[in-house]
Amino acid sequence: MKNKNFHISVKCVCFTFFVLCVVSFLTNVYLKKNYKQAFAKNESFVENGLSEIKESEDKKYTYRLNEDGTTAVIISYLGNDAENIVIPNMIDGCTVSSLGEASFAYHDELKSITVPDTVNSLELAVFGSCPDLEKVYFTSDVENINEWAFGDFSGTIVANKNSNLSKCAKDQKVVFEERK
Repeated sequence: MKNKNFHISVKCVCFTFFVLCVVSFLTNVYLKKNYKQAFAKNESFVENGLSEIKESEDKKYTYRLNEDGTTAVIISYLGNDAENIVIPNMIDGCTVSSLGEASFAYHDELKSITVPDTVNSLELAVFGSCPDLEKVYFTSDVENINEWAFGDFSGTIVANKNSNLSKCAKDQKVVFEERK
């Protein structure tokens, strides 16, 4: 009787192992298909017409060029010594058109940020986890705003009344102040 139970247990273990292997394989295939950038070597992945990651000449930002070669997406802010920053409207001769996912996140030193009028897109959690970031000033409206652009942001958005930004602030329950 003991041999039969042991035999069944070995079959169950083998079957479970097989199922886990198949699930692991399918998960890997899914991830490689849908998250190609994570499997790229040497940051050489080009996604949706964006170039490889570059560092700005002033060493304050990393960015990618858009397909047109004249506009850029800020990937990350590299500074850590300024409390109040003004995002440039140009980086290395290219117009800053977008702020990428979490591009200014996790900067405890930041108190205020001014976003130029060239920015027409905000991605996920751009200013997330910046506990002392009190205000983000927008000099004009932003056309494309990710539904979680202000995720984990506890400061105030300062922008024009009746703008996409004011609607976004209301939707994301972020404090809004009208720009004067």
